[in-house]
Amino acid sequence: MLGRSYAGFLGLLAFATSVLRGLLLGDDVSPTLTQAISCLVGFAALGWIVGRIGEAAMVESVQAGRRSR
Repeated sequence: MLGRSYAGFLGLLAFATSVLRGLLLGDDVSPTLTQAISCLVGFAALGWIVGRIGEAAMVESVQAGRRSR
């Protein structure tokens, strides 16, 4: 669940940042959208990985706390 949330957030943030950069620099639409989609996919994958690691760390921490009681 956390992986999906991070993937969505980071992917959309990268997409929006890339589109905004293209608009501010006056770049053509097609290359800007191609770069934005590439950023979306790459950062969504990165966010999914980071989210899954974070989720696994939280689950492990909760289980360790329960075992120590």
